[in-house]
Amino acid sequence: MTTIQVISNEQYKQELKDKVGTLMFPDDLHNSTGYVDLVKLRKNIKDQIPKGKKIVGVIVHTTSSPHFKNVANTQVPYKSPLCAHPTQDGAYKKNCAYGGGEMFVSDHPVGDVIVVYQ
Repeated sequence: MTTIQVISNEQYKQELKDKVGTLMFPDDLHNSTGYVDLVKLRKNIKDQIPKGKKIVGVIVHTTSSPHFKNVANTQVPYKSPLCAHPTQDGAYKKNCAYGGGEMFVSDHPVGDVIVVYQ
């Protein structure tokens, strides 16, 4: 089972900002906001976001995190399928648009997710 924790931007800055890595410098958390369909996510968790606030971050645990879970979080949809490891929960094969062949992709991140609002 996966969860979605909703926190304020102030709480994110105080507690998590320094723990979020980048592609070049990974850490236990990753900012996946750009990949997530925020409109659908908002509908899935509408009762958890304070009225009038917007989603400004979607943070996921990386495989190096002690809190990582290899369980698809189906409440958090991607805008389009993302490359995935073949052993990732929810991963499936998809034909490549360019050059033929297949790759593994996923429609959701895995594990618990932290949604940041402002």
